[in-house]
Amino acid sequence: MKRGALWLAILTWALGYSDARAGALRPNRGTQLFALIYKAPEVWIVPISEQSGYVVQGWHREKGTYDFIAAQVVRRSADGCKVSFTRFVMGEDYIPRTQHAEFAFPYAKQPGYRFFEATDIVGFYRNSPQDLSPEELLQRKSPNQAMQLTPSRTAFTFHDD
Repeated sequence: MKRGALWLAILTWALGYSDARAGALRPNRGTQLFALIYKAPEVWIVPISEQSGYVVQGWHREKGTYDFIAAQVVRRSADGCKVSFTRFVMGEDYIPRTQHAEFAFPYAKQPGYRFFEATDIVGFYRNSPQDLSPEELLQRKSPNQAMQLTPSRTAFTFHDD
């Protein structure tokens, strides 16, 4: 388990220096769906399962704003998965909103989608967290980009300082 978390941390660090949205990911293998979620300046890589779980969690205590996105596989077939996303957000207008989106993530492709205001997502499949390879994502995005790794319960997040 510690080895899997280490690989996930290494992969997440590597994503800070890569452009995975531009096709740097190796072809799909396995049936465990992972989502690469990019909401500037942060990137998350999280497993998606049949159990609903938060893939993005953000709040600003002083301003009273929040942004949570939950994901759940709603259908698994021989072609891939269909995932439902629910966003709970309150921006600086202080009007709470709930938004929904569903996307298909086929085994044969690594589709990318734009969803929920300035957020991009790419779905890809691996056999397990141990199958995640940081070597596939080592192309640097910016030579001067300083990144800080922040572990959470379900994912690793990194952001610009």
